[in-house]
Amino acid sequence: MDSAQVSELKRYFGTEVSELKLHFGTEVSDLKLHFGTEVSDLKLHFGTEVSELRRDFGTEVSDLKRHFGVVADELRSQIRQVAEAVMTLDERVERRFGALEEQVNFRFEEMQATVKFSYTELDRRIRDR
Repeated sequence: MDSAQVSELKRYFGTEVSELKLHFGTEVSDLKLHFGTEVSDLKLHFGTEVSELRRDFGTEVSDLKRHFGVVADELRSQIRQVAEAVMTLDERVERRFGALEEQVNFRFEEMQATVKFSYTELDRRIRDR
């Protein structure tokens, strides 16, 4: 190969390389534009989805708070009822215990009087003998 052929090949490949650079540069630019648009569309779509999920989640949380508020109020009411029932029962037990204590004291005093009378009577009989 002589220098003219080498120069011709350099010029030919130089032109081909330039055309390939131009072609691929255009393709890369088109791909960047296309993917940039796709990424923007995805960001917009997911942004919308995330916003909807946040809104739905917020609604669910509000519903749960309201539900548990109602449940807590009902529990408070039931606890009050139980406390009132316990207080009423305590009063009844105290009254009943007081009445039983009075009966026991009365019977004890009665028994003491009977025993005292019996010993006094027995003591009198022994002295009279």
